[in-house]
Amino acid sequence: SVSPKIAAAVSDRWTKLDHPGVVSFYQCFVAQRAVFFVHEYVLGARTLKERLGGPLSEPILWSCVAQIVAAIRVIHGNNLAVRTLTLQHVLSLSDATGTRLRVRLGSCGIVDALEFEARKHFTDLQRDDIRDLGRLIVSLATGTEVAAKMDEAALNRCEAFMAQNYSRDLHNMAMTLIRSSPRPPSIGDVSRAIASHCFEEQDSVYQDLDRSERALSAEYNSARALRL
Repeated sequence: SVSPKIAAAVSDRWTKLDHPGVVSFYQCFVAQRAVFFVHEYVLGARTLKERLGGPLSEPILWSCVAQIVAAIRVIHGNNLAVRTLTLQHVLSLSDATGTRLRVRLGSCGIVDALEFEARKHFTDLQRDDIRDLGRLIVSLATGTEVAAKMDEAALNRCEAFMAQNYSRDLHNMAMTLIRSSPRPPSIGDVSRAIASHCFEEQDSVYQDLDRSERALSAEYNSARALRL
């Protein structure tokens, strides 16, 4: 059960975190012997599980990875752990061009409240996040949901598919995150390993911003001319 004290503690931790890659956590409270979680409503968003109809192309996959790693980096930097890094809990939106996915981590803080008394040390939870990131990448790459308890033969088939259809960098990184036990790379290590792809993602974001500003400028000038 979740007590009001636990709900307040979880709210205090997560409401301080503000990042464009994380669905905002507003409040956790207990009322009428039930626990309620209030998160930001993301209009038009679909979970990655709903969107997953097959393997993603490598450019789109690297874009998703760069966004997710940036969000995890901030969460871990605040001594927190995602704990919901699965296809069901990552929200996605298509951009205006339809060539990229905008992803945001959802449902953060829920497991913290529900398992407050039995939670592990945050270092162990962050290591679990890293392994979950590897499984999420393989899931998006193969179009098959990879669970923590997937048997080795099925995982080997997914690995073979990635080796045949994706670059060595992506394949090696995903499998390293999953198989590095008991101590996987830190999120800082992952960030450095994908630095070049993060710059590509930054370039894409600035291009989208420039397009939006040009469109808004054109609308503004048209409206001003009409008023004149």
